[in-house]
Amino acid sequence: MKNLFYWSKFFHNLGWSPWVLDVRLQTEHDIVALPFTDVVSPHRTVTLDDIPIEGDILVYCKAGVRGKKACQRLIELGVDPHRLFNLDGGIMKWRQDIDQSMPKY
Repeated sequence: MKNLFYWSKFFHNLGWSPWVLDVRLQTEHDIVALPFTDVVSPHRTVTLDDIPIEGDILVYCKAGVRGKKACQRLIELGVDPHRLFNLDGGIMKWRQDIDQSMPKY
């Protein structure tokens, strides 16, 4: 698992398009979310059924902690850690540094 930030500014320009997993609660996702999120599955209940079989996976939460826990859970379930990228600082850092128009909660 790698911690990652500035995805849209750097990797997206290089053609990297990971599958995006929001590991917050649906109620949090309803308040604010990254527009390119593929699925919402809370970090405590994330399973292999929530992710694609192949390809990179960008995991995010509010501040990065639940994302890290979700990555650890997926690794324990057998996912190759090299496929997992945790959005460092979560959606709140994204809001602070990339898109300040997003709601803060």
